[in-house]
Amino acid sequence: MRLQDQLDRRKANFESGVPEHTLKVMHTATQMLTESNILTRVLKKGEKAPVFTLSGPDTENVSTKALLEKGPLVVNFFRGSW
Repeated sequence: MRLQDQLDRRKANFESGVPEHTLKVMHTATQMLTESNILTRVLKKGEKAPVFTLSGPDTENVSTKALLEKGPLVVNFFRGSW
C-alpha cells in the first residue's frame, strides 16, 4: 500500500471520531494555512535547517546543534490554534 493511501486512511479514521465542530475548526485552520502560501517559505527536501535553540520543558534551553552531536534529529512543530 502506498504511503499516501495509508495517510488517507489514518486521516479518515481520525476524522470519524472527532466532533463536527472540532473538525470544522481544524479544516478552517488548514484552509487558512493553504491560502497563506506558507509552503513557499518552508524548507524543501534536502535543505538544511538553521541551527536554533528553544526553551525546554524545564526552562533549560535545547539547541539543535547539541542534539545533532548525539545523532540524527527529527523536529516536529505543533500548531496550537485548535
